[in-house]
Amino acid sequence: MNHNLSPKPVPAIAVLRWARQAGDLIRRGFIAWVALMAVFCIAASLVRTSVVLATVLSSMAFLFGIRVAALVDDTSERTIGEMVGVVMGGFGVTLRYAGVVVLTVAVLNALPALLLGNITAALRPFHNPGLQSIWSATDTFTAINEMFVLPIAGMLMFLCCFIMPLVASTFQYHLISFFGVNWRQAYRTGRAGLPRMNIGAIFGFYLVAFGLLALTVAFAPIAAPVVFAFLSAFSYVAFREIYLGIGTNRKVALAELRAVASFT
Repeated sequence: MNHNLSPKPVPAIAVLRWARQAGDLIRRGFIAWVALMAVFCIAASLVRTSVVLATVLSSMAFLFGIRVAALVDDTSERTIGEMVGVVMGGFGVTLRYAGVVVLTVAVLNALPALLLGNITAALRPFHNPGLQSIWSATDTFTAINEMFVLPIAGMLMFLCCFIMPLVASTFQYHLISFFGVNWRQAYRTGRAGLPRMNIGAIFGFYLVAFGLLALTVAFAPIAAPVVFAFLSAFSYVAFREIYLGIGTNRKVALAELRAVASFT
């Protein structure tokens, strides 16, 4: 593996820079980016009887946003067509990654109930008819807000998967999607050195992510598409600095990004 993709130490204060850079990136093609996030959030809400499927769709919004962040890092403005092209180009790898991670955690959570013979409880995350009528709002604005609660919850659960040993790692998807690294190698590289060298920065990363999602679900669920876009860009710039040593937004083509490192 080329040393260029080895994690590099960054100060904890880098989290503030990542937040500022993420805000700058989502301004590039803001409407198209947020619309893309909204499509997946609404889709997740529509399949709310399956928490597992809703979580997969929510996580795909976040993961596709990472690819979009790399796209807009190439220029100041991008169209919805270009963003859709990035989504379609990475649809297979993104679906597989989100599906494997979410299903792994879902099966692990279902095992205790299965061992106790409670089949109904074990299958509830996969299909729960009781969630069909989850909305209790009497006015349109509140109903729209409630529509985004489940996608946010799904996103929270997906982020938790990254800190579970042997399930996924924080920057695993970035390595798979951008560099074509295999799952096991990406897991090791995506976790290597982070606790030892960057515990402050990674703690700050998750503090911002979990805190922002908690505030959104509590006060403004309708802002979920914007928050998803921000967190995707936030994750992208963190990966870019830790693994590629690039600490500023720049004009760099995705093809150049792939050429930064090579794998044996």
